[in-house]
Amino acid sequence: TLEMMLKHPNSYFGALFSGRWEEKVGKDGSIFINRSGRVFEHITDYLRSDGLKAELTATEFEMLLEEADYFGLVGLVEILKPLQPPAKKDE
Repeated sequence: TLEMMLKHPNSYFGALFSGRWEEKVGKDGSIFINRSGRVFEHITDYLRSDGLKAELTATEFEMLLEEADYFGLVGLVEILKPLQPPAKKDE
């Protein structure tokens, strides 16, 4: 929802959905975000609840930390940074 995306006004999503980036909206109203979709569900879960409830593989952990930093989700970065990433193994 728009409310969910504007919940963190200093984040990428807060800026994107504030209306300041109109050129990012396609003719059909869609918005393309050129990032990996692999951990995006965890980003949207965080935007909904301000928490993290998923068990992540080591690779997903690293990807999510990178994406949270990219999107300016300071709260999610603060949740992830003190956690130990899972040991890498065959994923």
